[in-house]
Amino acid sequence: MSTVCSSIPDDQALYLDTPAGLVVLLGCSHSGVVNTLEHIQALTDHRPIHAVIGGTHLLRADADRLAFTVERFGVAYLAPIHCTGLPAVCYFRDRFPSQFRESPVGTRHQFG
Repeated sequence: MSTVCSSIPDDQALYLDTPAGLVVLLGCSHSGVVNTLEHIQALTDHRPIHAVIGGTHLLRADADRLAFTVERFGVAYLAPIHCTGLPAVCYFRDRFPSQFRESPVGTRHQFG
C-alpha cells in the first residue's frame, strides 16, 4: 500500500529549536495546523513544541476542533494571528489564558 502526499505550495512554516523546546512560526496552515506540527515533530525526533505563533487557518472551526488543536500539543505559548479568525482567537484566549499571548503587528516574541 502506498501513500500519496499532495503538496500545498502556499503553506509555509518555520521552526526554531530552543532550550525550552520548538518555537514554530506558521504562515497560514493550509495543510492543517495539526498536520504541520506533527510533521515538524517528525523532523525533530519528537522534540516538544513550546510555542506556536502565526496563522492557524481555523476561521470556521468548531469548539471541538479548536480544543483538539491546542490540547494535542500542550503548548506553553500560543500566539494565534492572521487567518486564525476572531472566534478562534477568542476561544484560545478564554480557554487557555496562561498560554495565550496577544500578537498584534509589531509584537516581539523573545525566547531564552
